[in-house]
Amino acid sequence: MWYYQTEILNQHHKPLQITEFGFYVLEGKTWKLRTHIKRHMEHEDYFNPNLDPFESMPQLYTIKNFIEWYDDSDDVEDGWIQPGHVAVCKINWHGSAFKSVPRAKWSYWAKDHDGNKFYGEAEIISVPITR
Repeated sequence: MWYYQTEILNQHHKPLQITEFGFYVLEGKTWKLRTHIKRHMEHEDYFNPNLDPFESMPQLYTIKNFIEWYDDSDDVEDGWIQPGHVAVCKINWHGSAFKSVPRAKWSYWAKDHDGNKFYGEAEIISVPITR
């Protein structure tokens, strides 16, 4: 498992609300959505190597997920990030059956109060830490 903190900085001059977000993995030359709502770590077959880990259809996370997970900062209310403020998810993760991890990124879609749409993404660089 690869654990990290995720932060989203609103660099716009207006408040932005995250409406959807997703996790992507680079496969060949194509970024593939690998956000799977139906499969959870608590599921007994999650780490079963004989099953396809992506058996459910990938779908983007919703504003509800964002509000639940990005609650590690006082500045975010109902998914709205104020200008110059940061939304934080202190414990984020992704898994891999291999020692090397493929290139991955998080992508976010947002809107302002006028309905204008925004998009941002960041690649995750996974670095092993030995203890």
